[in-house]
Amino acid sequence: MIYADLHCDTATYIYDRRIGFDSGIHLNHRSLGAYERIYQCFAVFINDTLKNGGMSYFEDVVNYFLPLVRKEKNVVPYITVEGGDVLEGRLENLDRLKQFGVRIFGLVWNGENALAVGAQTNNAEGLSPLGKECVRRLEELNILPDVSHLSDAGFYDVVSCCSGKIVATHSNARRVYAHLRNLTDEQIRIIVSRGGLIGLNVYPPFVSENADINGLLQHIDYFLSMDAENALCFGCDFDGIDTTPKGISDVSDIKKVIKVIKREYGKEVAEKIAYKNFLRVLGGGQK
Repeated sequence: MIYADLHCDTATYIYDRRIGFDSGIHLNHRSLGAYERIYQCFAVFINDTLKNGGMSYFEDVVNYFLPLVRKEKNVVPYITVEGGDVLEGRLENLDRLKQFGVRIFGLVWNGENALAVGAQTNNAEGLSPLGKECVRRLEELNILPDVSHLSDAGFYDVVSCCSGKIVATHSNARRVYAHLRNLTDEQIRIIVSRGGLIGLNVYPPFVSENADINGLLQHIDYFLSMDAENALCFGCDFDGIDTTPKGISDVSDIKKVIKVIKREYGKEVAEKIAYKNFLRVLGGGQK
């Protein structure tokens, strides 16, 4: 089976603890081995309170992590950023990120920084002037803006500042479960209309009460009803979450979800969600 995922925190988790894939993480060597091939976005997480040293931290994480992940022969890594303070307030650092192969850039986490405000801080405040410049520069560099942690106002600021694809790397449907980190119907329609991507998040507080695989399927069913068949993929948030739905303990258990999608919606839809939508936007990557 082939599997692709828009967001995990494994790179940061591994670096901060100076461990490897032989440890008890969600994306451990054994669980990765459940798949023939995995296309995985690895986010470097920059906390909104880190105002200095973001770029050097980013480089340290990547330089430590890439040699380790390249030993996992079935994994194709993509480096992404979660947290705009990596730039240290200087847009020229985006060019440095581009040199490192960054494909997706999340402007903010749950707080507030020089670029934007997170959804769980103030959902009515959006991007700063620097944040708007950042989005325009991202489009020039062909780096996709990630709206998963943005406030609603910030989402629409991104929409107004660029004309290309937008991704929500790890967000669910707000109509199914009313959490500020989940997407509204209008946001879903905009991402779909631009040919972007939505990554299904398995973190229980974003799924349902007593979250399980059926709770995930409710979000999948809703996204499909919103014509997101060509946008939906996975963005599980593994190694960045402290709990998982019933029936899912690590990345190997996503096979269960894919099998149910195939049973309920057919092979073509299952393959789109499992990996084909991801590859349409991000390509096959480089090992």
